[in-house]
Amino acid sequence: MISPEGAKRLLEAIDVYDRDPGPLYDEVFLEVHDRIIESGSAGKIDIAALAVWKRSAQGAWITGLLSRPEAQVRTSTAAAFAAPDDISALRALSGLPGYAAQGALATTLLTAYDPNRYAVMDDRALLALDRLGTPVSRSRGVTLRYLSTVRALAEALRPRRPGTSPRDVDKGLYVLGVRPRRPTRRRTSSAQEPIQA
Repeated sequence: MISPEGAKRLLEAIDVYDRDPGPLYDEVFLEVHDRIIESGSAGKIDIAALAVWKRSAQGAWITGLLSRPEAQVRTSTAAAFAAPDDISALRALSGLPGYAAQGALATTLLTAYDPNRYAVMDDRALLALDRLGTPVSRSRGVTLRYLSTVRALAEALRPRRPGTSPRDVDKGLYVLGVRPRRPTRRRTSSAQEPIQA
């Protein structure tokens, strides 16, 4: 089935993986494994976590994050969640791989923690604000300006819909910020093309 040389190479490769990236890298995989074994099923959170773990090669930040000790990640996120203001929260996260820009990933995490205080910022939300006539400059400090604007919008909407949160506003912005699809050209030939295998 496998030659002695092939077996030797394969075993060496397993050792390389176990050493670098090492056991920290697989913490997410192993945690999801334990959750699946315990429940006998996998939920959307489990699948999402595995998708990020599997696609980590597509973003160096993911590999960097997965290679950090869990305790370090939790210390940074706990500090962000306990921060008294937006600047402190963003700074607490900025040491984590992928969070230095203090943009979409940071606002997603903070919103998951407190949707009544935070809102997810992305290109669609920023485009929607432009369309609504409340643009936010994309220059340095965009996240702080975005959060301030979204909170003001939530406040403005509360007389019409009590309890409107910043997260509610960002959901609306996501819908309003969709980019129109370019029309595709239809083929005029009626001949059926062969199916590619």
